[in-house]
Amino acid sequence: MIITGSNSGLLSKELASHLTGRCISFKMHPFSFREYLVYFGIKTSSIPTTRDIGNLKHQLSKYISLGGFPESYKVSNRKLYLRELYEMIISRDIVERYNVKFVRDLKEIASCLVSNLSSTISYNKLKNIFKIKSVHTIKNYISYIEDTYLIIQLFPFSRKIKYQLMQPKKIYCIDTGLIESINLGSIENTGRIIENIVAVDLLRRENKENIYFYHTPQQYEVDFLIIRGQDVKQLIQVTYASSRDEIENREIRSLIKASEQLGCKNLKIITWDYEDTLNVEGKTISCIPLWRWLLSTQ
Repeated sequence: MIITGSNSGLLSKELASHLTGRCISFKMHPFSFREYLVYFGIKTSSIPTTRDIGNLKHQLSKYISLGGFPESYKVSNRKLYLRELYEMIISRDIVERYNVKFVRDLKEIASCLVSNLSSTISYNKLKNIFKIKSVHTIKNYISYIEDTYLIIQLFPFSRKIKYQLMQPKKIYCIDTGLIESINLGSIENTGRIIENIVAVDLLRRENKENIYFYHTPQQYEVDFLIIRGQDVKQLIQVTYASSRDEIENREIRSLIKASEQLGCKNLKIITWDYEDTLNVEGKTISCIPLWRWLLSTQ
């Protein structure tokens, strides 16, 4: 038996209390890049030609702009559809469900979070910006927005739970098409966009509890850290680079420092259009273009 429904009627975390017995639930995200290609009948090859690669990069640019909500591909005014979808999620799935009194504050916070994709946020700073008395209200609002799958909130990695809870978090939007429709324009920082794409795709591959970002004691930042059990399995940087010269030394240094501190040898840089293997200070770093990584299984 398959049961489907709207978030306005039942959130995933409420399934256990409503569906007794044995059941299996799974999350359906917006289309991945691979699913987008299948939808539009674009075939991929295990050994793509130069022409194939050019077309894949072109389609990836379109995918970033369109997003992954399949119904938006069918309507004449895609941005209007996504904007109305966003408004319905706010009003039905959040405001009505949780009886939010200060609706304007909630909408402004949601817009702020979605607009500042791939950025760190501080609960206290948001409290001061929006002049809200309690930081708990900010935490609740962000929790509501995350429960409806509008945003993804990642924690900084630490063996100390208190550190994770106290430090700023990173925010990503579930769909890049939504970002453009809400902002009534495109996000100019392509690096932040592709980092957001990577974050959402990691969520398809891993449990959210396995995905973090990392700050070294020297304040170098690694975009993504994958952990399984007690072991750090992979460190990932994301950069909008098309050549070796465009990869900032700070990003390589961050991987090296984090690798030394955490004992992780699986180091990866996801680029826009650069592919190579770097050997730096005895460490091996794999550089892979975004399109190829999105079509891979690891």
